[in-house]
Amino acid sequence: MRAGWRMLDRHGTRQPEPADTTARLPDLFDLPLARTRGGDLRVPDGRGEVTAERLAGIVRDTGGHGHDVRVIVDHGDRDGDLFRELAALLDRDVYVTPANAVARRLGPDRVFAVEPVRDEIADWVLIQPPAAATSLPGWFALRGGTLAMRTGVVVVQAAGAVGIGDRAGFVRLRAAVERLGARPDELLTAVVPAGPSGFRAGTYEGTDLACTGEDLASALSWIRLYGGDLRLWLDWPGDRAGRETLDGELSRLADVTGATVWVPPLGGSVRATEDGTDLLALGPGGDPDEWWPYRPVDDSAPSRFRTAADGRLRPVGDDAPRPAPDRDLGGAPDPVEDPGGGPDAALTDAGPLPPGTGLSWLPADLPGNSAPLTLWVPCDWPVERVVLEGLPTARLFIVGVAGETAPAGPHVRVHAAPGAAVSLTDCVYLAPLGPRAELTPAAGRYLIPAGRLDRVRLADTEVPGALVVRSTGARHGVDGLPEEVVPWPAAPREVYALLPDDGETPPDPLPLLPEPPPVRAGHRLVRLRVPTGGGIDVTASLAALAPLTSVRTRLWDLRLAGAGPVLPPAAYPAVTVTGVSRAADGAWVAEPWDEPEPLAEVLR
Repeated sequence: MRAGWRMLDRHGTRQPEPADTTARLPDLFDLPLARTRGGDLRVPDGRGEVTAERLAGIVRDTGGHGHDVRVIVDHGDRDGDLFRELAALLDRDVYVTPANAVARRLGPDRVFAVEPVRDEIADWVLIQPPAAATSLPGWFALRGGTLAMRTGVVVVQAAGAVGIGDRAGFVRLRAAVERLGARPDELLTAVVPAGPSGFRAGTYEGTDLACTGEDLASALSWIRLYGGDLRLWLDWPGDRAGRETLDGELSRLADVTGATVWVPPLGGSVRATEDGTDLLALGPGGDPDEWWPYRPVDDSAPSRFRTAADGRLRPVGDDAPRPAPDRDLGGAPDPVEDPGGGPDAALTDAGPLPPGTGLSWLPADLPGNSAPLTLWVPCDWPVERVVLEGLPTARLFIVGVAGETAPAGPHVRVHAAPGAAVSLTDCVYLAPLGPRAELTPAAGRYLIPAGRLDRVRLADTEVPGALVVRSTGARHGVDGLPEEVVPWPAAPREVYALLPDDGETPPDPLPLLPEPPPVRAGHRLVRLRVPTGGGIDVTASLAALAPLTSVRTRLWDLRLAGAGPVLPPAAYPAVTVTGVSRAADGAWVAEPWDEPEPLAEVLR
C-alpha cells in the first residue's frame, strides 16, 4: 500500500491536519490592496477604478494564474460582490477578511484576520466561483486566523458523495460532489478518474498517485460500504490494456469493500444530468446504456438498483426519475397518511421534519447562548402589530443583532433566554445553499430557530408570552406559508384543478385534485402537468410544522378546507395545461386542446 494512502488512513473522516509552516503557500497568490479615506478599494501603486477584470489581469500577469487568491486588505467582505466576480473570472477561490476584520502580517508570508475592536482572531471568508459555489471547504484550511496547507490525498466529501482529484480540477470536483450528495437513497457516489494502475489521484503536496482497487478502498475506509452500493463516476480507458487493468481493479475494489460497484459499460463513460444531481451511464457510442455491477465474490443477494431507460441508476421498483430532496428540509421525507382520509390522500408523498430546532440542518445539540441576550430583529411592523399578528418572517428562523442600541433601520427588540440563540458564525456553514445565501455571519449576529422561540420574549410591550412568528414573504408566493414547506410531487404528476369560468383570479394557492370532481357550474376543469416539486403538500407540511407552536401559518385553514397538494402562483409558468373541460348538461365536456400551454398563459 502506498504511503500517500496510509497518510489518508491516519486522518479518517477528519479533514487533514494543515502543515504548520511560515513558507509561502504553494498555489496561493497574495493580492495586496488598500483603501482610500472614503473606504473605496485601490491598487497600492496604481490609480483608476478597481474592477474584477483589472484585478484578474494583475493576478494572471504577475504569476497567479491557476492559483487561489488571498486579498490582503481590511474589511474585505464589504466588497464581496467584487470578489465574487474575481472568483468567477479566475475560476478559483478567493479569500478575504471578514467585513469587521483587518489584515495583519506576522513575518513575510503569514497574514492574519483580526477583529480590531475585540482584538480577536477571525477566520478568513472563503468566496467560491458563483457557478460552482458550495457549502464545502476550500483547498486551504482556515486555522487560527490564517490559511494553512492541507496534506495527504485530495478528498472532497458531502453527505452522499465523495470525490478524489487533484489541484487543477478541484473547484469542479467540489461542486460535482455537493450536487451529487443530494441523492435521497442509500447509494454512495465516488468521483474518481481511471489511471494506469486502475485509478489515479493527487495530493495536496502536488504529487500524482497511481492507485489500485485496494488503494481506493483504503481511501474510502472511513465510510461503511460493506453490503452497500458504490457508484463510480469514471470513463473507461481508450486502450485495451487500460481497460483490462481497470476491469481487474474494479473486481478487487468490490471484494475488498464488500460493496456492489456500479460503473458504465465497457468502453463507456458517465455524464452528469443537466442539474448535476444525478449521473447517466453512456455506452461507447454516447447513448444511454446499462450500469454494470461488480459484485463481491460471495454476494448472491438480488440487486437493489437497476438502470432506468434514460441511463440513471434507480432503486429496484422505482422506474420514475427521482428528484433531489429540498435542501431546506434535508431530504425527501417518508409518506404520511391523510388524517382526513379524503381523496387527496393518494397525492401525499412527503412527511414530517425531524424534531428539535425545527430546521433539519441545525442539530438540536448545537450550543446556544450561555447567558440572556437582547437582540434587534429587522422588522417593518410596529411592536403593536407584532403582538397581534406575530413577527413576519419567510423562514423557520429569525436573525438578530446583539446590543443595547438599535442598529440602523426598523427593528424590534427581543429577549432571548439561555440556549435560544445560536451564533451565526457557528452554524452558517451547516445551512443549505438557499438559506445560507440570506445569512451573513458576523460577530454579535445570532439565529433563533422556530423550535426555540418558546424561550424568546418580545420587548417593549406589556403583553406576556413567548414570541410568535407569522409566515409571509416566501419565494413560492403564498402568504401564510413558510419557505420550508414540503414540496410536491416527487416526480412529474398529472392532476386536475377548478378555475373560475368568468376570468376571476383563482384561489391562492390553487387546490389540486387527483380525479375530476363533480360538475360545478361557473367553473372550468383543467388537466395540469405539475413538474417535480412544483406544488406544496399541505398535509405533509402540516405534519412537519405541527411541533412548532410558535409559528402561525394558514396550513390548518387550507387543510380544513379540504386541500391536499396545492399550487403556488410562483409555479404557474412551469405548470402546463394539457386539457380543458366546461360544464354542460351536468357533465364535463372536453374542449379542443391541441398543444399544452403554460398555466400562466391560460390565466391571462
